[in-house]
Amino acid sequence: MDKVRRSRLKRVVNEARRIIEDDVRAQLRRLGFDDEGNLRPVEELPHLSSGDIELREKIVKAIEKEMSPGISRGEAFDRYVRHVGFTYVNRIAALRAMEVRGLIKETVVRRDAYGGRSRREFEIAEREGIVDPYELLKASLIEAFKEVSSEIRVLFDVNSEYSLVFPGHRALKELIRLFGEEVPEEDWREDDIIGWIYQYYNEEARSRLQRSKRKPSPDDIPLISQLYTPNWIVQFLVDNTLGRL
Repeated sequence: MDKVRRSRLKRVVNEARRIIEDDVRAQLRRLGFDDEGNLRPVEELPHLSSGDIELREKIVKAIEKEMSPGISRGEAFDRYVRHVGFTYVNRIAALRAMEVRGLIKETVVRRDAYGGRSRREFEIAEREGIVDPYELLKASLIEAFKEVSSEIRVLFDVNSEYSLVFPGHRALKELIRLFGEEVPEEDWREDDIIGWIYQYYNEEARSRLQRSKRKPSPDDIPLISQLYTPNWIVQFLVDNTLGRL
């Protein structure tokens, strides 16, 4: 991918990161988390349902898993937000890369023929009668995640701790618009696009870690060295051809 295309992708990824992480933080604030990952008492949050209370207990455990010697609760909270955001950005990007190759049913790109929806949304609406736009989009993405998870469970596992917070409607629509409209189809056909997305998404966190001068933990190694570049996601699917639809 040449410099001009990489520059465009970097701009899109930075915007996607801001949108998704802002959304995740807003949802966590609604559940009673402050910016340091501390919780307000349930008694102060009468709007919470029993399901919300159970959810935030699971999130507390997920944040605690991000903690290690030298990592404060606030840093662990930031890590959790970043990992949740990256999970969804990477999932939607991977779906887009797969659909342009004909490996999955179109889930990200919208078509006038389907009323401005994706093919998957159109078919789910016809099959299940879902009319609420957010519920339809959510059902479409979850169906796609589950479909692909049989081949790439590490990224698409809907039961992972990074799937506890599902992005809101506005954030999802903007992510889909960015990846569906502002990144050309030919760029999605490049085998290294997922690796570039990984690099650009984590650039800010990597710079922040370097400025902090704290001793890196084992969890920081991929961030520093970029040893994990998930080009294999696309290559795996190309090689194994996940059910052409």
